[in-house]
Amino acid sequence: MSSTVSQECPCPPHRSDASPRLLHDDEIRNTLSKLDAYKQRGNSIERLYTFKGFRGAIKFINSVADICISHNHHPTITNMYGHVRLNWITHSTMEEIPGVTSKDIELAWECDKLYSTAFGARPLNDKELELEKL
Repeated sequence: MSSTVSQECPCPPHRSDASPRLLHDDEIRNTLSKLDAYKQRGNSIERLYTFKGFRGAIKFINSVADICISHNHHPTITNMYGHVRLNWITHSTMEEIPGVTSKDIELAWECDKLYSTAFGARPLNDKELELEKL
């Protein structure tokens, strides 16, 4: 059964059950400008999410896992106390080269929506903002 992504999602149109194509750098830049705090890192995209404590971070990770399982697409998740870093890359693309696809953008967008209502979510402090610039 095929499905399409939400009209609200900033990702390029695609069918969620099809093998995705790699996005060009200009497409990635355009869609990342519509997402909060995501950055392109090589052939992937990533974001640091911050929480008041460990419990909020783990609740967020579990909610991300639920979304990922339903889409059959999973990020690299790194957790350190109240910090969660999500790194998205598609390994099975039409071109057979790992990189950023509309699936990654769609799920990054879903995670941003989830974070906006997450338990214990907090903005980055000055030190964290400085480290993210590196």
